[in-house]
Amino acid sequence: MELRNLITKSLIINLLIFPKEAWKKIEKRNFKIPELYLRYVIFFALLPVLAHLLGFTVLRDLFIPVEQLELMKNDPQAQEQYQYLLALLNMLNDGNFSKEILVLIVIYISELFSPILLGAIIFFLSPAFEGIKDPDKSFTVAVFSLIPMWIGKLFYVFNNPVGMTIVFGASFYTFYLVYVAGEKFLKLGSNSSRKEQKQDPQIKSFQFIIVVVILYLIISAIVGMITSKIIYKIAIS
Repeated sequence: MELRNLITKSLIINLLIFPKEAWKKIEKRNFKIPELYLRYVIFFALLPVLAHLLGFTVLRDLFIPVEQLELMKNDPQAQEQYQYLLALLNMLNDGNFSKEILVLIVIYISELFSPILLGAIIFFLSPAFEGIKDPDKSFTVAVFSLIPMWIGKLFYVFNNPVGMTIVFGASFYTFYLVYVAGEKFLKLGSNSSRKEQKQDPQIKSFQFIIVVVILYLIISAIVGMITSKIIYKIAIS
């Protein structure tokens, strides 16, 4: 009981372990967007930046394995990624500190944009699934749901199947948190004008998260490609 009490006192740990209980507590806090940015986003968005910084410095051999580059070099389908990693490696070998800082800034801006993207998707989709349309609540769901993904991105520094599996698992848990929030926080399925048309909130949440995942993955992939091109241009300049 003492361990559980200790966990529940930490909002973030409670969210990661007992999400259904945590969303009820978060709902009572009535977070506003500026507060969320200052208290959570600017800190947790630094974690992927920290992973890249470690990869640029003390863990470079893990971040850009030479063996992996050699395999990619002869793989026609991996040429784009090969050129990207090779450009990063050359930049690091050149010891151009200003370029490295620019790359880290670009990564940080990209991470700061993530909750805006996810929050906007949630905001516009929630009413379509008979949920609450509130920018502060939508952004709250986005920020707290993205925390596992930001933590998972620390393992970017281990550019291997294990590291990528952890990142994938953290991303999956992010969407699970959005799914739980659909019923517990956004009240999906509760705003139908006719009672006979109401569906099980869990069904609404499931339908909701499917659409959220599809839209977020598509748009974030586009943003990711733009970010990668910017980083590549910086590295080869």
